[in-house]
Amino acid sequence: MLGFILLLAGAAQAPASAPPTSYGAGTANCATAWARDNAPISFVWTQGFWSALNASSGSGGSVADFSVIIERVRLDCTENPSQTLAQSVANTHRRMR
Repeated sequence: MLGFILLLAGAAQAPASAPPTSYGAGTANCATAWARDNAPISFVWTQGFWSALNASSGSGGSVADFSVIIERVRLDCTENPSQTLAQSVANTHRRMR
């Protein structure tokens, strides 16, 4: 009986918080994301993620020229090559709002 009670007590504990599972080009580090073979997919991924950030923040953004956005994301990646593309895009988006 005691074993059953301990089993129930263990089941009632909240599960450990795990980081969200991520997939896709945004999970690549900046050094890899903008390498020659990966640049086209990183460009497209950045467009989609940037649009999602605009939609979720309720802002349309102040920069209409996407080449400026890409230039700034690439600059952020150059300065922080170990961060992920997603982090770089989010940081750049936050700075450009």
